[in-house]
Amino acid sequence: MLANYESLLRSVRGDPGDRRMFEPFGILGANDESKRKGLVQWGYSFIEEECYWLVDTSQEPSTWPVVARVDPLEPFQRFDMTASEFVYRVLTEAEFSTFSVAATIETPYYRTF
Repeated sequence: MLANYESLLRSVRGDPGDRRMFEPFGILGANDESKRKGLVQWGYSFIEEECYWLVDTSQEPSTWPVVARVDPLEPFQRFDMTASEFVYRVLTEAEFSTFSVAATIETPYYRTF
């Protein structure tokens, strides 16, 4: 997660065009205006869905909402819930936004690595 965050920082600091991909929030720490507020990515899927915390360093981390999008070119959607609740609802609620996989996977299965 840290390596991905550092990679995003380098990208948005090096190319102003990349910053536009994270509007209206920006990546946490990418510039002087975003030292206290911005996005930190905590998850992504194989089909390019992206999940972030909308960080506000003046607030408790447990209050940071989830911001996600289905595709890097799509607008962000905000979910006022913890990351664990977001993941739970994605896995269990078929009607939970465009991120849900509950309707497509009848019985969850797990593989060990």
